[in-house]
Amino acid sequence: MKVFYPSFESSYIPPFRVQGNLLNTFSDTPKRLQEVLKFMEKNPKRFEIIKVASMGIDNIGKVHSPALISFYSQLQRVLGKKEYVEAITYPIRKGKKPQNVRFHAGYYCFDSRTVIKKDTLKAALNAGATSMKAALDLLNSDDSHVFALVRPLGHHAGKDFYGGHSFINNAAIGAVILEKLGRVAILDLDYFHGNGTQDIFYSSSRVFTISIHRTPEMEFPYFWGYASEKGKGKGEGWNLNIPLDGIVKGSKYVKLVERVANLLTKAQIKGLVVSLGTNTHKSDAQGTFDLDTRDFERIGNIIGSLGLKVLTVLEGGYDSRVLKDSILAYLEGIYG
Repeated sequence: MKVFYPSFESSYIPPFRVQGNLLNTFSDTPKRLQEVLKFMEKNPKRFEIIKVASMGIDNIGKVHSPALISFYSQLQRVLGKKEYVEAITYPIRKGKKPQNVRFHAGYYCFDSRTVIKKDTLKAALNAGATSMKAALDLLNSDDSHVFALVRPLGHHAGKDFYGGHSFINNAAIGAVILEKLGRVAILDLDYFHGNGTQDIFYSSSRVFTISIHRTPEMEFPYFWGYASEKGKGKGEGWNLNIPLDGIVKGSKYVKLVERVANLLTKAQIKGLVVSLGTNTHKSDAQGTFDLDTRDFERIGNIIGSLGLKVLTVLEGGYDSRVLKDSILAYLEGIYG
């Protein structure tokens, strides 16, 4: 099995995370993926690790707006090595932008927790390029499934905004490549709603976007992820949110994935991108869901049985042991 891994992921070290009135260390550190990578490298008969050093994303314009891309590009040029940018004011898309690009963050960022350093953008572009390479390999080979083991995550990054520690939407980058197969779906299995993914495809029938997540009534990102959000215009009916409340048992969650799998078959989906978060595991401190490792294997088995071309892109999950065990169980399920 091919696993695509970004060479520059270790350069992404968020300086802090604003939470309430406290500054905390964010748990998405380079150590997060090391245990997974080490295990895979020790098992070369099972895993082929393909490291991607590129930051070039040929199809980025199909996912993110020219304005957002320009903002990133300008920041990369002006930021010093130890300098960081955070949103200071939020103009709600009104008013004139000042000349200093450092003050544009509030125009594009939807939360107060996401900080950008010079190396942040390098790592985010590298993760997007890694997802692109993985999708191209899947499209042009006999492989039925490839895995993009990437960070930073991407599913909170929309067409013209970033936030939730997401800058480039890795899953969306992969999905627009797989469109050559026919109709494509993105299934988001992270604990948090993939509001950026929803935003990118909300007015289009190109990609069927589906998300199973904690209800936004109680959890980030709060303003997106409700069941009433079903797409608009050409995209009406092509966005499905399944918000869940409280403690969700693994058996219930797996049944929901089975329900979604039936929908994908009825919709004649040809290619699937899975945004996989392991923060649904009962041992992950971020969430309230009660999945165990065996449930991840069952989920993988359901997805593998669809007979589709599947690109899995890593999203959240910050307990390194849970992350490794859940990913390996999911992949075991994929291959039966």
